[in-house]
Amino acid sequence: MGGSTKHLARAALVILAVVIAATQAASAAAAPRMVQSSATDHPLQIVFESAVYDPETGNVDFTVRFNRGPNFRKVDQYGRRADSFQYFIVGDDTLPYPQNFDAIIRGDEIQLRSRLLPIRNSAPSDPDPAAGGWGTIRATIPFQLHGNVLTFSAALTTLTDHSTDGRFTYILETYNFGSVVDHIVNESVVPS
Repeated sequence: MGGSTKHLARAALVILAVVIAATQAASAAAAPRMVQSSATDHPLQIVFESAVYDPETGNVDFTVRFNRGPNFRKVDQYGRRADSFQYFIVGDDTLPYPQNFDAIIRGDEIQLRSRLLPIRNSAPSDPDPAAGGWGTIRATIPFQLHGNVLTFSAALTTLTDHSTDGRFTYILETYNFGSVVDHIVNESVVPS
């Protein structure tokens, strides 16, 4: 190879190296792509929850903060919601299942348009398919959903036949297409 040919080959390699380096730098500086996550990527979990009894009103104020905004609209081929929740209000834990629960609050029945949430008896089973095997509706209450925070309030007498002082035990679960994701057992709070 002559001197000018070697010089041209080196110049071509230098130009090629500059082009590769510039392309890599541009790729690294580009904004990262946003990937939409689905309910199955990040199942609905409970970050914070409370049930606080107000003796002045006789109501129990429920608050649940989830790890993300719930998707109560999407359903699978079996009609199960992508995200759901369920409260089991314990009445008498000495009774057999399901009579040990006074009330069931089912996210599967949340009514997004009317912003209403049914509260059911635990037994006897209601033949309505929407009941999910639980009892008849005790009451229907309004709820609020702001992002990942769900709030609602219900009279103590709507929730339990056993508590008169606002104290009761409850179970709260979240579901992803019918499968349990999160499970919490807690007691209501009665301010002193």
